Amino acid sequence: MHKSPSKRSAQPCICVIFKRLFLKDILTLSFPPVRSLTVEKDSGTRFSAKRLRFCKKQKEEKAGFGLLETAISLAVVGIMTVAVVKGGHLLEMARLNAVLAQVDQIRLAVQMFQDRNGNLPKDGVVEDLEASKAFYASLNETGASLPLNEGLVQGKMGGSLFISSKVLDHPGLWIVLARSFDGLEGVLTPAQAEALNKKGDNGDPSSGEIQAIEDKGQTGKCVNENKFNLENKDKACVVLFKLS
Repeated sequence: MHKSPSKRSAQPCICVIFKRLFLKDILTLSFPPVRSLTVEKDSGTRFSAKRLRFCKKQKEEKAGFGLLETAISLAVVGIMTVAVVKGGHLLEMARLNAVLAQVDQIRLAVQMFQDRNGNLPKDGVVEDLEASKAFYASLNETGASLPLNEGLVQGKMGGSLFISSKVLDHPGLWIVLARSFDGLEGVLTPAQAEALNKKGDNGDPSSGEIQAIEDKGQTGKCVNENKFNLENKDKACVVLFKLS
């Protein structure tokens, strides 16, 4: 005979069945979808945390691009500045070379005249503006073809290239780069005059084939103690080129 199970032995089975049903109910329960975390601003506008992170990322990217763009712009400006400064220097050197070329052309014309005639135009005596113009006219009559404007060769850096035999304290015949024959107004700054002297001679303003003197009535503005006064930025220098 089979013994009927006691109440005590049936309890574990009932508990197991209850737990299984309860667990099944829990698993089959439906919960509302979890909404994304929201943050309220003072204005009442709601922004999702996801959108805030996206906006923050965009802002950081824009800030990074701005720094990169600024760095590139500064680099470009620096390169352009150097190019402009260097270009200006090269342009000035080219103009100084052009002046030296003009002087060489005049010297060659004088040499050709001497070879043909055995003497200098006006016998080398040029004491006023009209005599300077006549000197150039004589050179062109022998085929020199110097480009004259109102009877004179115009300097590539301003002023005119006069011929003179009466430069104070400078005996002989000179080509004078100045703004006027008698006033001897300066055309070049001391720095320009020094650069011209170094390119064509010895760099000494008081000796050699190229020298420099002051504007008429001025002292120390172009040359000070036998040196170019580089502190002065004014066009205070009259430049002399030895002709004979």
